[in-house]
Amino acid sequence: MSAPRDTTARHRAPSSRPTGTPPASRPGGVEGRHRAPTAGTPALRRTGLAVACAGAALALIIPTTSAALPEASQTAVSVLAGAGRTAEAGGVGAVGSAPARPQSAARKTAAASAASNTAAEKAKQAARKKQAADRARAARTPQQRAGLQAPLSASTMTSPFGQRVSPITGQLDEMHTGQDFGAPAGAPVKAAGSGTVKEAGWHAYGGGNRVVIDHGNGLKTSYNHMSAIDVHVGQRIAQGQLVGAVGSTGASTGPHLHFEVFVQGKLVDPLPWLPGVAHRS
Repeated sequence: MSAPRDTTARHRAPSSRPTGTPPASRPGGVEGRHRAPTAGTPALRRTGLAVACAGAALALIIPTTSAALPEASQTAVSVLAGAGRTAEAGGVGAVGSAPARPQSAARKTAAASAASNTAAEKAKQAARKKQAADRARAARTPQQRAGLQAPLSASTMTSPFGQRVSPITGQLDEMHTGQDFGAPAGAPVKAAGSGTVKEAGWHAYGGGNRVVIDHGNGLKTSYNHMSAIDVHVGQRIAQGQLVGAVGSTGASTGPHLHFEVFVQGKLVDPLPWLPGVAHRS
């Protein structure tokens, strides 16, 4: 009869490793199949995304009160924001938008465009004003553009321009070449418009003491029968400036001013050239 078997060998001695400690790696790397979590695992991605979202939220909310936060809070915000950037670099994905590109060139272009538009609009306005002024000038008559004024402050219109019976010779169809203004002897005679004195002296054909003023653009005026002359040839005078005094020199029957208007060398009726003087009825 055989000896009884020793069954105690089948029961291994209890392990001396602490509870919860993983067993030692077996030869051949069996436990090597369980790799440590990497940046691409779902768990880590979720963790990185959460951290990034928290950092972005704090970066948006806290700046409005960041001036009042303690230095420690500012450091915490910086750490969370850095963690968000780290998670994004690890493959979690961008949480916020990429930094904006510099806008200085675009702003300069916009400013230049606005300035150009403003200059163009000003040029258009100036052109419109000029056109309106040109139309206004074209609508005015030559008499209005000349702007002559009466040579006497107070007077009475007597003999008009045109054919008449001569008060001196009695001729029936004498051509009276100007407008007569009756006024007291010595009354001041003034220039109807600005210009240059072309004649100043005695007129041999009945005008007596006579002054002729050239106003430019073919327009001239003459002042006749004066008792005195207060200007000289070549003198530049202004409208309303003293020319002489009312008299009765030359072919005259009494104190008055014989006033003439020449247009391109031709004598014309003076009254249409004197808007401030009442016309004959």
